[in-house]
Amino acid sequence: MNRTPEVWAPDRPPWLAFDADEPDSASGLVAALAVSDGPLLAFVATPRVESEDWAAHAVVTLATRVAGRGRKVLLADLSLDRPRLHEILSMDNAEGVTDACLYGASLRRIATEAPGHGFLFAPVGSYTPDPESVARHARWDSLARSLTDAGVVAFLYVPLEVPGFHAIVGRAARVVLLMQQEEAIAPEVLAGLGDKLTAALGPTAAPEIAAAAKTMVPPPTGEIKPAVVSRAPIPERQLLATGRKGHKWNIILAEDNVDYATLVQLALDRVSPRPVQLEWASDGDAALAAVEKQPPHLLILDLHMPRRSGHEVLERLKKSDELRRIPVAVLSATTEDEDIARAYGLGSNHFIQKPRTVGELERRLKSLLDELPELGGIHRGAGEIEATGMAVRATRSGHFAKIAAAFLLVLAAAGALYFYLAR
Repeated sequence: MNRTPEVWAPDRPPWLAFDADEPDSASGLVAALAVSDGPLLAFVATPRVESEDWAAHAVVTLATRVAGRGRKVLLADLSLDRPRLHEILSMDNAEGVTDACLYGASLRRIATEAPGHGFLFAPVGSYTPDPESVARHARWDSLARSLTDAGVVAFLYVPLEVPGFHAIVGRAARVVLLMQQEEAIAPEVLAGLGDKLTAALGPTAAPEIAAAAKTMVPPPTGEIKPAVVSRAPIPERQLLATGRKGHKWNIILAEDNVDYATLVQLALDRVSPRPVQLEWASDGDAALAAVEKQPPHLLILDLHMPRRSGHEVLERLKKSDELRRIPVAVLSATTEDEDIARAYGLGSNHFIQKPRTVGELERRLKSLLDELPELGGIHRGAGEIEATGMAVRATRSGHFAKIAAAFLLVLAAAGALYFYLAR
């Protein structure tokens, strides 16, 4: 159901196209933000504009332009469950918003100057398993008073899906909605924004991914037969390989979710420095069959799959003298330390936690492919990992034994000296 008319109702502000590279784009809004009342302004990003990082770049540009008008600006990242702005600004995710709320860190401590932008920046900061506790924390009231006393306006970057979204928006004096022009917004979201909604901004054109998606290999429909589906390059497109150098990479993706497999395929098309031929396996058995039939340059492996799990696939591969040489990158949604440690223990070369945005998926896959030539020289197997771990433990035990022996010698010498002097 298309709910776009609810966004364009007469009592709503108009949608504005915003081009970060155009100095006069949305200049009226920039002027309004520069004189806005209230210390907290929320910039709410929908998943569609957040996935391509348009929203993150847009809020950085707006903060820069408002700061350029003489207003003191603090840009705060409230992507509490997936920090992002610090990467856009090439800064560290050190102490930040989480530390200010949960651990009492001062604004002076968490806010650092963003080089070349003229504003202060507060990253997400320390990890917390309960992001909503930050969004609803009572310390926001004292933080807002401190901002008012210092004459600073805080631009709060808030993804629409962040835990505690309504609590954050409820404290803001104004809200700017970052969205695509044709995007439908749930009525309960609009109701929550209320009279605070100042403007709706979006990209001047649909994100590039939308155009690219139209030309991608379509996902299979119905039951997958055979279990391994070949993703051979389309001759006229060559998987976006124009201008790329080197032999093509043969990559096997073991992933039971067809939609996510399609996203991975598109992401690889966009970021690979070489042509890629992707073969998709929908379960662990199919992955093993594909690898044994034609060993790839890389296996991208989900952990939780039907039939045979990713851990079982790893164990089987790393026990084979021939197949253990294949670099394996685990791509999984798991956050369990035990799952991750077991994957590395069985011989995985790389671990990627499944991102929630396409842009982040592309960045992580690009980093993986940049390391692939080096990973190809790491021939690890479960036996080697276990032996290495035992060697490390033995070495540490040896060190502790030596330290203990030295300590006992010192005690013995001290005791002998005491008895000698007491005579």
